[in-house]
Amino acid sequence: SLGLCATLVALKQGLKVSDQPMPQSKRGVDGATSAHARLFSVFRQVWEGILSLKSDRTIALLILNTLVTNMLVYPLGSVVFPVIFKAIPEGA
Repeated sequence: SLGLCATLVALKQGLKVSDQPMPQSKRGVDGATSAHARLFSVFRQVWEGILSLKSDRTIALLILNTLVTNMLVYPLGSVVFPVIFKAIPEGA
């Protein structure tokens, strides 16, 4: 674990990002039109990702497992069960 952390820190320190402004051709003339186009692009990419789950069952099952765990198991274990156990009388 410590070796992995050290490797990640070393890789991060070696990373160089060049800040270059976006060219005018990609910005668009109207900011609202460009924002709508970007928003549509995000939804299109999400939809393509959902459709790709049909072809790859392994990824689909991993995502389903993650959703069930994060939406059911963790909330039950951290919120619901302590409330239920606290409400049970001590001698019962």
